[in-house]
Amino acid sequence: MTWTSGCVWIVHRVDVTPVAAHTDTLTTKAPVKVHLRDGSIIMYHTGVAIAADTLRGAGTRYDRTVSSWSPVTRVPTDSVAAMEVFDTSVDEGASLLASGLSTTVLAAGLYLVASNIHISFSGAGAAAAGHP
Repeated sequence: MTWTSGCVWIVHRVDVTPVAAHTDTLTTKAPVKVHLRDGSIIMYHTGVAIAADTLRGAGTRYDRTVSSWSPVTRVPTDSVAAMEVFDTSVDEGASLLASGLSTTVLAAGLYLVASNIHISFSGAGAAAAGHP
């Protein structure tokens, strides 16, 4: 009988890529953080489209102190100081290593537990049933 068990770990990595503030066209579904010249920031959690001189998308604008916010859908690119795209990806090498190590540790632990379990049919219960 073979008992197989495994642990799967998925390791995510976030890459932050700066984007030129005066990019002509760009469309991304990754989160984007926009730093405005007045010190406020806009977060586009589901991405943004840049066409000609305007950023378009469902964003949230925060003031300098991040104490108040308001929804925003259009921003002229001339008010943008900097932009960053946050791209999340799976680190396949780290995921494979973490999954392999955790599966090995689990299998070793189960082996040690199973090897220390001894089932005996002798004793009071066996004698009462008529077995020597």
